[in-house]
Amino acid sequence: DQKMKYPVYLTSRANQTVKEFARMAQSPDSGFFLVEGKHFVSDLDPSLIKAVLICGEEKNIKEKEEFLRLGVPVYIITEPIAEKISSTKNAQEIMAFTSKKGSPRPDRLVLLDKIQDPGNMGTIIRSAAAFGFGVIYSDGSANPFSAKSVRSSAGTLQKCYIEKADIAEKTKELVSEGFSVFSAELHKEAVTPDEIENGGKIAFIIGNESTGVSAEASDAAGKRVFIPISPDAESLNAAAAATILMYRFGKRG
Repeated sequence: DQKMKYPVYLTSRANQTVKEFARMAQSPDSGFFLVEGKHFVSDLDPSLIKAVLICGEEKNIKEKEEFLRLGVPVYIITEPIAEKISSTKNAQEIMAFTSKKGSPRPDRLVLLDKIQDPGNMGTIIRSAAAFGFGVIYSDGSANPFSAKSVRSSAGTLQKCYIEKADIAEKTKELVSEGFSVFSAELHKEAVTPDEIENGGKIAFIIGNESTGVSAEASDAAGKRVFIPISPDAESLNAAAAATILMYRFGKRG
């Protein structure tokens, strides 16, 4: 086990390692995704970190030495390199490529049917991690491992159960496993969260921001829930609706 005793210094944007980091940042998945910001990087499980990138060595000596001590590969990079990898104008001083640990699927799930906004995706993951929910997302949804989703999830991605699946098929499977699956939608048979018993295995389907839950997924669930809101308001944002349901049925404390 060859642990790095010293950091690697990268100074050219044309360097092969820099190109590889930029490629990994642009096509992230559960094997490699970028977490940006000192606070979020320090919260990661060091055994899952593939590389820490530090821009501004003098200001971050303590962090550099700590990651080297833990056996995490450390790269000291320049600002232009940080911007190339980060894709944001003001790149954070500390970034890391990490992977996700496999975690068991909980008995509280939120199913995302074509949630397209990466900000919504990240916010839902952040709430799911807070309330003990797992996240299952469909094809056509925002990539939960994209930079914007990871930023919105505030670094909680590593701790949250995440799976990609066909939502209608997955719903049928969950129902056969004894889950109560509720599609979040306005429907004449929809009940309020207060009418649902908080026990057993439970899942909620949150639909696309403009078209809602697909008919196939809704039919597979067979149960519907709506969140009563003021008559002056048209609807709730997808992430807000998901968070309210997860708070109501999640594990707190």
